[in-house]
Amino acid sequence: MTITSNHIPMADTSGSGNLEKRNQYPHLREFFEDAYRLVLPFIDPSQGWGGLPMTRHAYPALKEAYPSLTTQDVAILVPALERVFRERNRPGN
Repeated sequence: MTITSNHIPMADTSGSGNLEKRNQYPHLREFFEDAYRLVLPFIDPSQGWGGLPMTRHAYPALKEAYPSLTTQDVAILVPALERVFRERNRPGN
């Protein structure tokens, strides 16, 4: 499975074995799956309003659950969580 972020690649996306920057933010990787479960209702369009995700609510939910996160951490984490959601829910997966 490919997990990426525009800011930091979380895993190899090309199959080439290139994992540069993978551990640039190891403190975010420690709780990534827990954060994913926390924000799933906000990033899943089927649980949103009118078929649209409620992504903006993911930011304060993460800050409340993980008060030690900086604003930058949350700004990096939410797009990565959205990307993982799309990957995991792609047809054929």
